[in-house]
Amino acid sequence: MSQPTLNKLFDVLTPEERSSLSLAALVRGDEVELERLTTAAPRRVVSVLHHKDVMSSLCTCGVLHRAEQLEMIAGYFFAVDRVRHAIEDADCETANWWLDVSSLFAFRYTVNREGWRLFCEELGVGAEDVVDGAPGDWIVDLADSNMPNIAPSVDEMAKLIGALFEQEHTPEDIVSADQLLAAWQALYRGLL
Repeated sequence: MSQPTLNKLFDVLTPEERSSLSLAALVRGDEVELERLTTAAPRRVVSVLHHKDVMSSLCTCGVLHRAEQLEMIAGYFFAVDRVRHAIEDADCETANWWLDVSSLFAFRYTVNREGWRLFCEELGVGAEDVVDGAPGDWIVDLADSNMPNIAPSVDEMAKLIGALFEQEHTPEDIVSADQLLAAWQALYRGLL
C-alpha cells in the first residue's frame, strides 16, 4: 500500500486503533510511523479543572506507592515461606539466608512507607488518604503495624546486605526515606 493511502487510513482510525498502532510502533522503535500516527490524529479541545493534573499526578504516585508496598509484602512472605521449607529440610544455612532476605523486604517496606509519608506531608495530604480504597488495604494495614518492628536498623541492613551479596556496604549505601522522598518528588513533578 502506498504512503498516501496509508496516511488516509491514519486519518480514520478510532482512538483504540491509533493507540494500538502507536504502542506497536513505539515497541518497534519506529519513530517515523509514530510521528505519522500522531500527526494524523484529530485534535479536540478539552476543558479541565485547574487542579486535575495535580490530582492525577498525586493519584498516580499513590497507585505506584501501593504497588511497591504490595511487592515488598509479597517478597517478605515469599522469603518467610522459603524459611519454612528450609527448616522442614533441616537446611539451617538456607533458612538463615532466606530469613535475612525477609528482613531486607521488611526494611525496604518500612523505609518506603516513611518516604511516602514525608512526600505526602510536604504536599499537605494524608499518606493513607491518597491510597484509601486501593487494592490491598487489609494487608497493608497488617504490614504497617508489623513491618517496622521486624525491619533492621540502617546499620544492621548494611551488614546484612554485605553478607547476603558478599560485598561490603556502609549505612550510606542503604536507601533512605529522604532519597525516596526525592524520588517521589521527581516522579510527581514529571507527571504534571
